[in-house]
Amino acid sequence: MSVSHRCALLLVAVALILAALLPTSSPALAPALEKPGLIGKVAFDGDKPDLDKLTKELQERMRVKDEGHCLAKEATDDEKSQQIWKIDEKGGVANVFVWISPLKGKSFHIDPAKKTWEDEVVIDQPHCSFTPHAVVAFPYYKDQAGKKVETKQKFLIKNTSKELVHNTSVTGGPNQTILAGGAPVNVALDPSAEPIYIKCDIHNWMSAYVLVLDHPYAAITGKDGTFRIENAPVGEEVNIFAWHEKAGYLNEGGAKGETIKLEATTVKNFKCKAK
Repeated sequence: MSVSHRCALLLVAVALILAALLPTSSPALAPALEKPGLIGKVAFDGDKPDLDKLTKELQERMRVKDEGHCLAKEATDDEKSQQIWKIDEKGGVANVFVWISPLKGKSFHIDPAKKTWEDEVVIDQPHCSFTPHAVVAFPYYKDQAGKKVETKQKFLIKNTSKELVHNTSVTGGPNQTILAGGAPVNVALDPSAEPIYIKCDIHNWMSAYVLVLDHPYAAITGKDGTFRIENAPVGEEVNIFAWHEKAGYLNEGGAKGETIKLEATTVKNFKCKAK
């Protein structure tokens, strides 16, 4: 056997060994997760609603129903102001849900070692407002075999009011009266296509929303309208959604989503208009 022939055989053998050592991956799974992922901002576009007027109208309803508790000194300014539109001086819109979903036929690989979700998601009602107004829940995901894996995250609704009784009605979930200082309600919900509405039938202006997903890739815009979704699946094409309770979907494609490709750092901004 010639030297060149032996060298060729050796190269083939090395290639086969390396191929065996390399990890395999299913084409239906997104690639490895990297930080920082997806960032952006939601800015208001057009004439802003009269926020002062909306707050005055809300406070008048509070006075008629239960001024002493609803407008108590202990209640924060946020609890005493309208919840639908939270817009800062620079036009940033708060309480907008932003999330992604895999394209049809694909799924996200969830790595528990890269945990970004909280152990508990809590909505409280210490006076006459749900606090916070918008939350994201992540109760479970499915592994590569399609088996459901519980995250053990709890979604709790509390009533830490000293005297007020609240009725908490979750669309598709419990409709339960919670006594002042009563035991929290542990709410179990399946993933939803869009945020789920929560209300209080006793104080009928009170509302909140929860987005329930089977993955952790979601965020809610802060006071300045910005959001960050960490550990997004880099290199993958996904559908992105942005949703506001009054303006509806802000992304192209509406409820079907807008397809984008995620880079190491993807910036995606949205415009929000009053309806």
